[in-house]
Amino acid sequence: MCSRYSLYTQQQTLEQYFKISFDHLPFHPRYNIAPFQKILCVRENDSTPTAEYLTWGIKLNDWYRGVINARSETVASKPLFSTAFRTKRCLIIADGFYEWQHRGKEKIPSYIKRKSDTPFAFAGISGSWNPNDTTDACVILTVPANTSIQPIHSRMPVILNPTDYKSWLQPDSRSIDTATSLLKPLPASALTIHRVSNIVNSISNDTPECVQVHLPQEPFQHSLL
Repeated sequence: MCSRYSLYTQQQTLEQYFKISFDHLPFHPRYNIAPFQKILCVRENDSTPTAEYLTWGIKLNDWYRGVINARSETVASKPLFSTAFRTKRCLIIADGFYEWQHRGKEKIPSYIKRKSDTPFAFAGISGSWNPNDTTDACVILTVPANTSIQPIHSRMPVILNPTDYKSWLQPDSRSIDTATSLLKPLPASALTIHRVSNIVNSISNDTPECVQVHLPQEPFQHSLL
């Protein structure tokens, strides 16, 4: 699962990592990105990777709660997602994400990022799902959690390797098998996790304090749910 993440890496660094210019887009550091906000993505347009802002989450109508993640196991076959998976895959740019561990009624937030402390891309799909709203939206694909995240949550977002970005973006039906093979958890050895403050629970808090280590740290325990 992924319901909150960050992107505060400097624009110049992002351009170097993704080899794409972001100059045409407004950019400022974000420490607590939430569903149904505009998020930085990369899609392939006319065979050229292009950065743009998409809405994170599908809301089909006013009363529908909405969907922000899609299970990798069913994304190719589920009617809501199958067309987007075939034709409109995207990279969702991030440098860390949050997950909450349930201990009874308590929810304890943790921050997860690459040990290399570098930006990365979630595997996403995009499209226009609401016939009354042509605004493009996207969702993040998830897989069963690796061993480091399992004590916190049973699922995690798909974090793609940079060498796989091109294969993921290609909107060619012949690349479906290749795209499906990329939907796997990043190894636990590639990630680092630390406790953070409860201030991240409120989306109104979007400051560097959200990602900072919160002491005292306690050993992770398996969810009670």
